Amino acid sequence: MKIIEIPAVEADRLLPLLQDLHALHAAHQPERHTPAPDSTGLAAWLQEWLREETIFALAAESPQGALLGYLIYELQNRPALPIRAAETRAMLHHISVTEAWCAFRSIRPVIPMTSGHSIRRIRPPSAVRLEA
Repeated sequence: MKIIEIPAVEADRLLPLLQDLHALHAAHQPERHTPAPDSTGLAAWLQEWLREETIFALAAESPQGALLGYLIYELQNRPALPIRAAETRAMLHHISVTEAWCAFRSIRPVIPMTSGHSIRRIRPPSAVRLEA
């Protein structure tokens, strides 16, 4: 497995994983999330979002070229405040992995949180090895 950057022109590679992630959110908060967004519109939105200068997508790619998971993050420049110095931080917006990868890595099922977000419990980081 290798970690690759997904440019905006390849945003459609993320669609199956994004649709799975969105379905999870729609199931837990149907009043907030559109149940089954149109694939064409979703792809166009994702491509436009990834074209932004501060938005980045990384993916885990199998030796066969299949995506096993992805994350989308944003670099945010925050000005100084009276209580802290100026800073640049990374804000994680999306993270999604295939069900097969979860089973292979012994990741337990999704645990809904009251805030509407979800997390997955995984083995300790020392037990999971990623090769870049």
